[in-house]
Amino acid sequence: MKVCRFFTPAGFAQRRHAPVALGLLAALAPHARPANAQTVPTSALAFAAPISPAAACASLPTAPHLKLAAPDGEKGEMRGMWVVRDSLTSPQAVHQVVVTAVKYHLNALFVQARGRGDAWYDSELEPRAEALAKQPRDFDPLRQIIAEAHVAGLQVHAWMNTFLTWTGPKTPASEIHLWNAHRDWFACDRTGRCSCLPTGASEGAFLQPSNPDVQEHLVRVFADVATRYDVD
Repeated sequence: MKVCRFFTPAGFAQRRHAPVALGLLAALAPHARPANAQTVPTSALAFAAPISPAAACASLPTAPHLKLAAPDGEKGEMRGMWVVRDSLTSPQAVHQVVVTAVKYHLNALFVQARGRGDAWYDSELEPRAEALAKQPRDFDPLRQIIAEAHVAGLQVHAWMNTFLTWTGPKTPASEIHLWNAHRDWFACDRTGRCSCLPTGASEGAFLQPSNPDVQEHLVRVFADVATRYDVD
């Protein structure tokens, strides 16, 4: 039987849109860590100055020194961490995610690559996440975290929000965002009202799952990530 343990950074469990926390990083006490896990000094991985993805990856110890994923994979245990998109806003932030995962002897990351109909990776199908507007255009959070995590012996799984596509009073800035380009793709209530404002009953605007155009678009988006990125 495969055992899965998930950990979330402190405070993440309080987010309304976060999955139910199955554990906290702080709960992984030394006695609960795998006997064959090795401690990696985080001081050797931290950066005080801005870094490039290549430099960040080069700074990480190689997988043979960590020996995190493979031995425990043989036992069938996965120790994963949800990585919310707020943690992917800069090369330094992405690097820190990997540092944290190594520090707490995790072996898998579930990275939010699609949040609200936007892309936290290089995409021709959906708009770049607005939170990345001030970053260089060649900064690709998903590609960087895959590169660094694999060097550190960690799996990376793409976490793609499927139907929830926009939340809040401000409309998306991009014209190609689905909320702007295909309003007819969204689910409405019995009165025909379609809104992206969060309420007690809804978190925002959801795509209509039964719409064939929605289905085709989502398949293309997910297949794009699966074929162009070395996700696990």
